[in-house]
Amino acid sequence: MRMSDALPQAAYAFAERMLDHKRAGLVPGERLTVTWIDATRCWYRSDAGGVHRYVAVDAEHRTRGEAFDHAGLAKSLEEAAGRAVDADRLPIDEVSLTPSTLTFDAFERAWSLDLETAALREITGDAPHRRSVRTSPDGRWQAFTHGHDLWVHDTATRRRRPLTRGGDEVAPFAEEPDAAGDRHLLDLLRLGPRPPRALWSPDSRRVLTHRIDQSAVGTGHLLDCAPDGGGRSRLRSYRYSLPGEPMPQGRWVVVDVTTGHTVEVEGPPFDAAYLSPVTWGEIWWDPSGEAVYWVRHARDRRSAELVEIDPRTGRARTVIKECGPTRVDVNRHFYDPPVVAVLRRRGEVLWFSRRDGGDRLYLHDLRTGECRGAVTGGDVRVRQILHTGDDAVHLVVSRVHGADPYARTLARLDLGERSLTVLVDDEQDHRLSASPDGRWFVDCRSTPATPPVWLLRDAGGHAVAELERADTRRLAEQGWSAPERVRVLAADGVTPVYGVLHRPGNFDPAQSYPVVDHIYPGPQVNRADPSFYGGFGDGESAAMAALGFVVVTLDGRGTPGRGKDFHDHSYGNLASAGELRDHVAAIGQLGETRPWMDLTRVGIVGHSAGGFAATKAVLRHPETFSVAVAEAGNHDNRIYNASWAEAFDGPVDPERYSATSNVDEVMELSARLLLVHGGMDDNVMPDHTLRLVDRLIAADQDFDMLVVPRAEHSFHGYQHYVLRKRWDYLVRHLLRREPPSGYRLDPVPLSSRLFEHLFDGGGGRAHA
Repeated sequence: MRMSDALPQAAYAFAERMLDHKRAGLVPGERLTVTWIDATRCWYRSDAGGVHRYVAVDAEHRTRGEAFDHAGLAKSLEEAAGRAVDADRLPIDEVSLTPSTLTFDAFERAWSLDLETAALREITGDAPHRRSVRTSPDGRWQAFTHGHDLWVHDTATRRRRPLTRGGDEVAPFAEEPDAAGDRHLLDLLRLGPRPPRALWSPDSRRVLTHRIDQSAVGTGHLLDCAPDGGGRSRLRSYRYSLPGEPMPQGRWVVVDVTTGHTVEVEGPPFDAAYLSPVTWGEIWWDPSGEAVYWVRHARDRRSAELVEIDPRTGRARTVIKECGPTRVDVNRHFYDPPVVAVLRRRGEVLWFSRRDGGDRLYLHDLRTGECRGAVTGGDVRVRQILHTGDDAVHLVVSRVHGADPYARTLARLDLGERSLTVLVDDEQDHRLSASPDGRWFVDCRSTPATPPVWLLRDAGGHAVAELERADTRRLAEQGWSAPERVRVLAADGVTPVYGVLHRPGNFDPAQSYPVVDHIYPGPQVNRADPSFYGGFGDGESAAMAALGFVVVTLDGRGTPGRGKDFHDHSYGNLASAGELRDHVAAIGQLGETRPWMDLTRVGIVGHSAGGFAATKAVLRHPETFSVAVAEAGNHDNRIYNASWAEAFDGPVDPERYSATSNVDEVMELSARLLLVHGGMDDNVMPDHTLRLVDRLIAADQDFDMLVVPRAEHSFHGYQHYVLRKRWDYLVRHLLRREPPSGYRLDPVPLSSRLFEHLFDGGGGRAHA
């Protein structure tokens, strides 16, 4: 290939600007994190006009303005830290705002600003860092982990003491199981320990936590071939349950902070399958403080029950238990908190169920567990309970027969009349959050082609103020064009499936473009979101499109959001890999009406389960997919996390698990395949890719491989390198050109999503 066939460096520079962390500077107002200070006030950071401003909103008075004096803080911080500070781009992060105080990190130090006096002080002493604690509702106590026990720091006396004793590496208190601990990533980040998996009672007197016994769990091993300081390779071993093996066993305890008295919750231990139930939001205190409620799952996920715990005595009773022949879900997305609310003052429970095939809420008697019937109809699918009141509940729902059955909107359920009213009636997607008292809602309204508008709504769904509006003009000037929401038929020729199509940068319909399927098969989440964000990985999809590819994302049969039958298509059928036949059918149908899609050049890219699916695609559908990049793929669920495999492929069955495994596929590889894996991946261990490689070599097949020795599952710290290698591979083998010589991507910063996973999980959920 001649050098004249190489892409110019400008092509990679354009693609890099489409990545999430770069695109944020081109689209002010696209992404906001709105945090409520109290029942009527919230705050967020605005980047409008390239100026960073922390904005406070008073919902009651419909006003918005600076949350604090930015210029004053810049001057004070400059004087205290001895560093130059720009008031328009304050170098602060990990920001927390109360009515009286602003706390933040800057220049690797912690600071506090008194909003009344404007006095700035550095937070010093031996108190644990804010990111590593759970602070009690009254602000006095900070719970943290130390030496595998739960400790508490008294902010009034500045003394600390243990709340539990005897915790160790095998059976720690208030920690995640090893398999979900992200220990290598935390070592890389050097941000200190994660917050404890613990929940404060509303009156700040008690704290609920667990002890997880991993003594019966088998051991996984990783070899750090390039350890800090050099020398011999270092073995990292940790406890990791494979399908059919013993899981970590957890028990709940409640500790009185003032007396130190500990109450053990009665009953058998629970399977700590992966993340702690605290992290999942599956356990919470009733606002009265008189009870704790817990949604407990059986190991095979074929039953779920609501358990009521008396925190004073440790007595536990089952209120509701639902069983089924396949997985019993109590939410729409596996990682979301249960769509369950206890209405203690009414003596009732709202319980999410798919028992009739829909995603509906049922009303149960809190005392007897008796089902009093469905309170939402079959015309909507319930996504989330935003807020519960005495007489009404606000929900996020999607409409079964709407223009887009995945699009979310706001609805109100009248408990007395058992009637549901959709409050926002349009065809856009609405990402919603509620104020603590449920009187106000922040709504991010968008579609894949319509930039977000951030609105403040009242309890009736009326928009009372516009907070921010995303501006895509600079993005469009770069050559970007808005993605298209697409609807096609599944391989059965009957079932509609939905996706998002990204046109190439500087699109010209007279040209012919290769196609990339950017796959994540679930089945626990959706890949192709109906919003402007397009689903996780959207920035990577936009970047590949910028290089000159048509990029397609799709939610085939077996993914969530369309009722139980649609979702159960994948149960015991993970071998379908998100139903690859639907992907083949979809690409063919899209190409029929878009002659600029070159269906002789189709590739597929995926990470984790997407890496598994990308490999499966070129093994089973070589007539469609000629190039694949498979990153961190879980190619053999027989050696993957027990909770994942058993929840979605069912209890261990040798024949079925073999069919799912890429390692056991017939090794006739005609496509170009790049396998990528991190050497320190403690989620999907590198064994998955290496065993696949062993089989490919035994079958005398050609392939390409990249091992990133110190990378964990997300490739943090190495993402820029992995992305460039992915782009290079697609450019060479699909675009059939050479990558630009000498181009290097900037390192990708820690994403807010990953940071929240590490440090914001485990704080419980709000119930009112």
